[in-house]
Amino acid sequence: MSEIELERLNTTYGTPEIKQLREDVCFLLTHGLPAVKAAPKQIKSHTWSFRSDYELRMASYLFEKILQAKAADWDELQIKERSDYEYEHGIKTPIIKTGVVVAIIDDRIIRFEVLDGMGSTSITVSSGNHDISDLVELLTKALRHNNPLRGKLVQILMRGNSLDINICARPKSTFKDFVTNTTRRDELWENTVLQLQLGQNNGIICHGDPGTGKSLVCAAAANEAIAAGYSAAYLVGCVPFDEVDRVIRMYLAPAIIGLEDIDAFGEDRINGRPSYFADFLQFMNGITEREDPIVVIATTNHLELLDAAIKNRPVRFNRKYEFNKPTNPEISVMVDRWFGAKTIDHRLHKLCYDRGLTGAHIREIHRTAMTIAAKDKKELADVFATAVEVVSKHFITEWKPLGFASSTGKAGG
Repeated sequence: MSEIELERLNTTYGTPEIKQLREDVCFLLTHGLPAVKAAPKQIKSHTWSFRSDYELRMASYLFEKILQAKAADWDELQIKERSDYEYEHGIKTPIIKTGVVVAIIDDRIIRFEVLDGMGSTSITVSSGNHDISDLVELLTKALRHNNPLRGKLVQILMRGNSLDINICARPKSTFKDFVTNTTRRDELWENTVLQLQLGQNNGIICHGDPGTGKSLVCAAAANEAIAAGYSAAYLVGCVPFDEVDRVIRMYLAPAIIGLEDIDAFGEDRINGRPSYFADFLQFMNGITEREDPIVVIATTNHLELLDAAIKNRPVRFNRKYEFNKPTNPEISVMVDRWFGAKTIDHRLHKLCYDRGLTGAHIREIHRTAMTIAAKDKKELADVFATAVEVVSKHFITEWKPLGFASSTGKAGG
């Protein structure tokens, strides 16, 4: 109805009713129809389906723990199968693998059913006549944000045809443990842990001789990320990267992800690509699209074997750090760290010089010296020379230029 028509009605039929109608129509023309608040959706049954046995056991542990804490009564009606679940490193508890529990929660009868078999791997929470949307929201958020993998270091691997996860002991290494210059140490931290704190995805490759500290980067980054409230994971062996990507997104991110010996599945195309190479590249491409960031740390002894799509492609891996054998002064620092300052006379340090030894060798020299000292009831300083000769005899190393070089130049560059 137009303004002219309303004015005509008002003039012709100047009743209070018509005037009120005119005002109401003008208001609606100006402001639109008032919003109608939809009634909250009620949920009386909800099912979570899982793709792996591990996910089912993790959810069963978590859901049972939450529901039992809220329940006034907990009646295990029919438990067909239980299984152990490791929720902390070295600590397990029995959980329901297949079975039904009836509980009383806030005056509601709640049915909790875990099913593993007959083509279904799922958990269903239901209540015949009551709304359980609050419980569904609570459990769903807990599975995403408060699951047992959060704030821990885990291994992701294949066990049979299914993805499995092991909770590991938290590493003790920190970036301060690196025997290198401060600039390099800071740069490694800036491109790993700091990236998570900034909400940014990143990837770095650590390459060089065995035993020179590449794995230490993974351990230090994992430890410091966990200390900052994040998670960390190692990928072990050949894994389906599409499934790994899903698991990381759902249960771990933001997180540090370690890929040791990346050359095992990232060789140059001239040597023939494994079937899962494309999945790996897609996994790395996807890190820029993540709402919750991840930082991938890859290690290799043979950078030259990696496909150019990995080693020379920004976004996937933005930094490459070369780890060479330590210099003689760095060897002395390592001896002091392993044996304790002033335990070994610095004149004896020279026994380790110019042999092509690495940090891993110094660690083995310490273990060997501890063994000999305990056997012969002598001081470590008295058996140090013997330990150096024993280790050197068992590890023939090829000498390479000294130093701890970087292919990236300046810190943060």
